[in-house]
Amino acid sequence: MIRAKILLQTLWKEGTDWDECAKPNSVHVWCRFVENLSEVGKIEVPRWIGFSPTYNIQTHGFCDASQEAYCACLYIRCQQDINPATTRLLVAKGKVAPLQTISLPRLELCGAVLLSKLLNQVRSQLDLQKASVYLWCDSSIVLAWLEKPPYVWKTYVANRISEILKNVGNSTWRHVRSNDNPADLGTRGCKPQELVSHSLWWHGPEWLCTPPNSWPSSQPQKTQPPDQRTIKAFHMIEKKDVIDGFSSFARVLRIIGYVFRFFHKCKKISQDAGPLTQHEINNTKTRLIILAQKRYFEDEYS
Repeated sequence: MIRAKILLQTLWKEGTDWDECAKPNSVHVWCRFVENLSEVGKIEVPRWIGFSPTYNIQTHGFCDASQEAYCACLYIRCQQDINPATTRLLVAKGKVAPLQTISLPRLELCGAVLLSKLLNQVRSQLDLQKASVYLWCDSSIVLAWLEKPPYVWKTYVANRISEILKNVGNSTWRHVRSNDNPADLGTRGCKPQELVSHSLWWHGPEWLCTPPNSWPSSQPQKTQPPDQRTIKAFHMIEKKDVIDGFSSFARVLRIIGYVFRFFHKCKKISQDAGPLTQHEINNTKTRLIILAQKRYFEDEYS
């Protein structure tokens, strides 16, 4: 089905109208699809998945993505006492990639979101609330995104991590090899004649029927995840001009002039007393103008 969805998206991209002939490449893809369509009748899906309320039930979800599509599939693992466990495909869903070009790690994240929605819907419809949940992904970047809270990442990643946590909570996420990931089949499609006996799709990886201690435990190679949000903090110091504290310029000249006189007296440069002279007022005015110009150029070109 994912091949048919990709073909429809391709026709839309090409701008082909409903009464127009498709381009030769799209026609070739369609003819191959029609030739294989008759083989769908050979596919048989059992109605019973081996479930019983007394069995030890586990739910395993897998997700994957490619540049064309992303997929999520859900398996039920049932085991009675010491008997060997059995696994069956319960439900799967695939979607074509968005028209807007986005990176593969983000598409992998969309696959994880699809898996969380699928699991949330199944658990609401079936009595699987007590079943253990294991979610598998072959993208080390997505697993690194899921290890940290959403606010650490940029908006695109943060929103989807929040949605995953809302749907599945703190469920266990593990790394799986791409060769053991059945969702990989849902991202690139498969011919019906190949799907009939495709054990990985119908039953999941072989090790899923073995005891949990034999499941893959190796951690993926640590990869620095992209889209990490950089938080910058700024501290602004407001500089107050001494002139702003006075009601008139004449008052500023008088007070600053006395300050300069006091400064000169401390240095024993002048022993003047009484009211300010015109020379002292002019000198103070010149200094204030120079100070104001210096402050202006510092603010303008800093």
